[in-house]
Amino acid sequence: MLDIFKKKHKHEKHQDLALFVSKGKPHKIGLASLKEYEQMFHPLVETRISKPNTRIWKITDLTHLKVEEIVMGYYSEVVKKKEYFPGRFGDWIKCSKFEIGEDTYLLLDYIGQAAWNKASIAADLGIFVKSGPKHYFISIIRKNPPAAGTQAILGGFTNVGQAWDSGIYTMLREADEESNLKIEYSGNMEELRENYEIAEIPVIVNGFEKIDPKLKKLPAVIHYITLIPTSEQERNADGTKRVYATFAYALYIDVGQVLVDEEILKKVFEAGDDAEAVVINNVTKAIIGNPKECKEKPEFGMEHHGELFEKMVIFYKTHLL
Repeated sequence: MLDIFKKKHKHEKHQDLALFVSKGKPHKIGLASLKEYEQMFHPLVETRISKPNTRIWKITDLTHLKVEEIVMGYYSEVVKKKEYFPGRFGDWIKCSKFEIGEDTYLLLDYIGQAAWNKASIAADLGIFVKSGPKHYFISIIRKNPPAAGTQAILGGFTNVGQAWDSGIYTMLREADEESNLKIEYSGNMEELRENYEIAEIPVIVNGFEKIDPKLKKLPAVIHYITLIPTSEQERNADGTKRVYATFAYALYIDVGQVLVDEEILKKVFEAGDDAEAVVINNVTKAIIGNPKECKEKPEFGMEHHGELFEKMVIFYKTHLL
């Protein structure tokens, strides 16, 4: 019945709500938007209610506190009847709030045991473009917290499922998702997926033919740079970290004597996924000078991204120039 109701009214205005319950008591922010909870910790669900009962409450004239009491009352009821057994790490109650005409309804999506918030690892990719004597660095403007609205190095979570994606495998995915840069790897992707020791891979970079036909299928190399802990900005309200450490890689692209600038490079790179925009930084002075003292390096919102940039520049100057 619940699925039929949602399908029938899927185009109506709705909001995803959640309520976290621990030891029988609701979290201090109560029944709130899912986004509010996601900013504090990830609402991971391990198991859901074993005997789900459809619940649709009409809440048009009810206060928010009264609605929360109804949801908590139902939770307490199914626990008392032993239709649901609370999880040791707490429970999630997920609801959908619908406005249909002049009435408002609350649908129970599920009650589920909270899973242990496992440590998350990320991978970041610094992209450098050399054009004659000039050097550029590609960054993004973060769309989501932490440090939303500030510059950041491209990156993402190393996914864990049937396999734990390696950092370099993650980078091939993230470069496309966040900057629209198409990178080809001729080797076996599945072998690369669980290769946690590889230091570099040869790749082919696509997209620069938009600038000059001679730049079609540019050969390049992705290099491993370092693994560092993240800054305190990644700390959640509950004391855990959203991301504990990040693998860092760098892709150095040389377009030879084809002259490009910030505007021209925008033909190649486009913002996507959780990136608000792509930023093209002229970092020539950082490359030819001391990256720790150079004022021209990008102003990153995440503190550890500044450290990563410095390490990437040092590698570039030491091994490639």
